[in-house]
Amino acid sequence: MKVKLLQMIDFYLGNMLLLIHAPLLRLVTHRHSKPKIPETPGRIAVLKMLGGGSLLLAGPDLLAIRRKYPKTRFTLLATRAVAPFGQMLNIFDEILIIDDRSPLLLIKSVMRILINCRFNRPDILIDLEVYSRLTSVFTFWTGARNRLGFYSNLAFLRKGLYTHLLFLNPFSGICNFYDAMIGIMGIDKVTISDLRAHVEKNLPSSVEVINAKLAVFAPFCSDLSKFREWPSGNWTQLIKLFLAKRPDWQVAIIGGADNCSAAENILQGINANNLVINYCGKLSLAASARLINQSELFISIDSAPLHMARLLGKRVISLWGATSPFILLRDHPGLNETRIYAQSICSPCVHILDRMTCNPENTCMMAIDVNTVIKETERLLENPTQCSTVEIKLNHPVNLVA
Repeated sequence: MKVKLLQMIDFYLGNMLLLIHAPLLRLVTHRHSKPKIPETPGRIAVLKMLGGGSLLLAGPDLLAIRRKYPKTRFTLLATRAVAPFGQMLNIFDEILIIDDRSPLLLIKSVMRILINCRFNRPDILIDLEVYSRLTSVFTFWTGARNRLGFYSNLAFLRKGLYTHLLFLNPFSGICNFYDAMIGIMGIDKVTISDLRAHVEKNLPSSVEVINAKLAVFAPFCSDLSKFREWPSGNWTQLIKLFLAKRPDWQVAIIGGADNCSAAENILQGINANNLVINYCGKLSLAASARLINQSELFISIDSAPLHMARLLGKRVISLWGATSPFILLRDHPGLNETRIYAQSICSPCVHILDRMTCNPENTCMMAIDVNTVIKETERLLENPTQCSTVEIKLNHPVNLVA
């Protein structure tokens, strides 16, 4: 199913179920004390429906749980899109798939997992979804003894559904609240270097490239918010300028199978023989991570591959507008990185709106100039420094009328 349809189902059905559950659960919550996190849990489950990049952001915390409880059965409950990220982390003992390809498959898979959880009740279930209403209800009906989740503006409806409910400020860095989640379990997160070493040793063999120096470009993101994308014509110009300055390099474009035609549009008009390769739909997620790990430079919008590249310690340039790097990126000490952030008065709108006000202009991302990106690319390659941010203030009007 399309992400927008899933969001509509979550909004209408989720709110209805929350309103049904809330009155009784508030009474029950007052009458029962909060359970204590067990010292040796038999089973821990993590729920993640959308956004594989968020699972990578939570990676240090998930690895910390794995190391704290090496004998505990660790389960990921995830959709088909998120499951490969769980496999790449190589932390979980099992991954149970929530099949969202159709409403019928979604219902069947959810019921199957609920039955599984009832017979093999988790001692701890962590709901990593911040905005979803249905995952709150789902978490409650698993019967998990300790149910950990977040709230922002729906706390009064979620009380009782979770045994441990944490406030999350979406403008203060989401990874900080992931860290707080394991903090209440008495666990300290591992370092990025530890997680990097853990992930690297499980990547597949190298992907064949022509030239020793490789730049990987990731122009695409999930359907969760296409407003993160930069115009395809800009990517074409960027590749041309990059190869003109560095003809001994090779450029690889990565993405999913549904990005193949969009990638071909980017490559039209680029006469670079075999120096630009479209890998969209040709590599698994793990193979894409291996390709990124072989690269000398990675350029991307806000997307899951960006989190991969940062985790693997590559030189990174990222483009931002509708989302904010200050909210969605975890600090990586010593990372060579430039963030180019076109900030409008309505940015970052993705964190607070379902429908963007500037539709279909994508005003903030269009304000990022190709020359700015190529300038920062050259600076990063010739004189690498630690993380820096280039902020672009928009000078032209933005439509704020819904």
